[in-house]
Amino acid sequence: MQTFKCFFKIVKANFFTMIMYTGIFIVLTLLIGVFFTGGLIRFERISANIAIVNRDNHPLSQGLLDYLETIHTLIPMEDEMSSLEDAIFFMHVQFALIIDENFGADFANSGNSKLLYVAPPNTLDRNIYIRRQIDTFMQTVMGYLTVGFDYDEAISLAKQDQLQLVTLLQPEEDSSISLYFGSLVYLFKSLIVIMVGIVLMVFREKDLASRLEVSPTTPKYRTLWLSLACGTASLAMWAFVMIIGYFLHHESLFSVRGGLHMINSLVLVIVCVCIGILLTRIVKDVEFLVRIATLVAILAAFASGMFVPHDQMDGLIQTVARFTPGYWYGNNDLMLINDFIGREVINMSEFWVGIGIQLCFAAALFAIALVLGREKKQA
Repeated sequence: MQTFKCFFKIVKANFFTMIMYTGIFIVLTLLIGVFFTGGLIRFERISANIAIVNRDNHPLSQGLLDYLETIHTLIPMEDEMSSLEDAIFFMHVQFALIIDENFGADFANSGNSKLLYVAPPNTLDRNIYIRRQIDTFMQTVMGYLTVGFDYDEAISLAKQDQLQLVTLLQPEEDSSISLYFGSLVYLFKSLIVIMVGIVLMVFREKDLASRLEVSPTTPKYRTLWLSLACGTASLAMWAFVMIIGYFLHHESLFSVRGGLHMINSLVLVIVCVCIGILLTRIVKDVEFLVRIATLVAILAAFASGMFVPHDQMDGLIQTVARFTPGYWYGNNDLMLINDFIGREVINMSEFWVGIGIQLCFAAALFAIALVLGREKKQA
């Protein structure tokens, strides 16, 4: 118990140093959360003014227009190219669609009929967005026609499918909580490692270490209380960050998804404590410890997918990143994001596997720290 109390006396003595590092790393974490979105891909439904020239009376052509009208504003135009070009030039419309004769019949027979598009060159992203909507709708209709539905049923079912997809990509819940937890890998890997390292380095000083050696407590007893003190201090830091999260995202924090985020971040804290204990067995200078902790935090943030999403990483880099706990923290965070935006349903077994792997990393790091400590003591 005396070791436990001594730990917090050292924390109190270095209180202002801790506050300084806390402020620095919280500001950096907020900046990272603003400028880097990692694996979070946000979809937003946009509406455009679309000029329409319909030369076909087939049900498929009319069904396509009915579907587009639920998303965009359709403006019938004269069948003259000059009129379409003027409307686009003067920004009355952002896109022009020409449905040629026999479009519906050709598409029903071969599925290869093409539409004519006219759009300004400086709105490429919007053009791709609208054309993708059209292509996806028509392919969905073709799928229903292939399995035996008639035109009206196929068009109606395809319209329902596409509108449901748009709804899934527009969640009403605040998505910024995912960015908040995604950026914590940098905060915890830097702040907790430095906090634990600074205190434990005081215990490694010759005078205090000698006094502990002649005390009636056993080394195992002291190690147990030191580990408990490190965990308590880190848990207090985690609770402080969760309180900040409550004020920023109070409606989302206590949802099911928020609870899984908190569990994932709590396991990350355990990993950070073990990294801090290990580094104090290797590093002897506080200034050097801060540099190493900052480097570890940046590498962990990169491996977690905060800077570059996992699916955009090079194959070799992604393979190497798998051998770090930060990767599995980020992978769990990404699974929660994908479930949130409707890309896929979270696989809970895979989520708990990620939790287990992080705990295995923590146990391995702690064991290595104990071995190094025993070897140094024997030397």
